[in-house]
Amino acid sequence: MNADKDNRIEKVRLLLAAHQCDFIVIYRVTQSKAGVNLKQYRTATMVEITNEELDKLAAKYQPFAMDCYRREKDQVFSENIVTTDMNGQSVPPTIVLNSRPNPPNPGPANSLGRRWWHLVVAAGATQKAGYAIVARVAAREANEVQDCIDKIQSIMKKN
Repeated sequence: MNADKDNRIEKVRLLLAAHQCDFIVIYRVTQSKAGVNLKQYRTATMVEITNEELDKLAAKYQPFAMDCYRREKDQVFSENIVTTDMNGQSVPPTIVLNSRPNPPNPGPANSLGRRWWHLVVAAGATQKAGYAIVARVAAREANEVQDCIDKIQSIMKKN
């Protein structure tokens, strides 16, 4: 059984690598008297970073994954550049995540017209298998990211 789950996780990792994935964090569900929690299971990045940096990355996205897991929802976030605060005052350019379908101020596109998007897969077959997945992928449109989520859910279904 664990070999089957490990095989599915490896297929997800390979799928995301083909989608120019900057990073992937896979969380495994743990249960205790306090309730359900998500614990870092595997983390990978396109660039080599230290284990400490991998742990910080996983800790940063764990609340997103936990929120989606509790709501039984997969979600797509675009990266947006914010240059003013709520009062209209200039601030250094900051990246924020936005879940609206057509968000304002998208991040810059690369030479292929792709921008960075974050996906959280925490419902359906992935949730039933006991996982939540967060990744940063390059895509032109949100529907490309949603297609990626659909493929991950297909991989995570039991055979």
